[in-house]
Amino acid sequence: PLPAAGRCLDLPVVYGGDGGPHMADVVAHTGLSVDDIVTIHSAPTYTVYALGSHPGYCYLGGMDRRIATPRRKVPVLRIPRGAVSIGGSQTGVSASDGPSGWNTIGSTEVAFFDVERTPPALLQPGDCIRFKPNRVLR
Repeated sequence: PLPAAGRCLDLPVVYGGDGGPHMADVVAHTGLSVDDIVTIHSAPTYTVYALGSHPGYCYLGGMDRRIATPRRKVPVLRIPRGAVSIGGSQTGVSASDGPSGWNTIGSTEVAFFDVERTPPALLQPGDCIRFKPNRVLR
């Protein structure tokens, strides 16, 4: 293994509500409350393991297994850019609008990919993210 060292981004997240339409599914699967899920999800510092799926999408490592939730049986045709989701034992943030089989629990306004920026992807492998709850909507 190589040491992962990079910059760390504090990411403001609105959990639940229209931006987190699958929060109830994660609650039902885990048996935890919304507040517990937010607390557990926002506690770790997540390492960017890889970029993929679509430009700028970060696969993050370090999620607590207590909130691991299977991918959706029927994918959603469109989630918005900035969707914060759980798929199995991983979490990630959608860098662009598109389909997803993950459970979206929140959203952020931070742009993870911008062709006008150099480099276009906001983060690289070895960087890290800390989710910072901005609000929790029920």
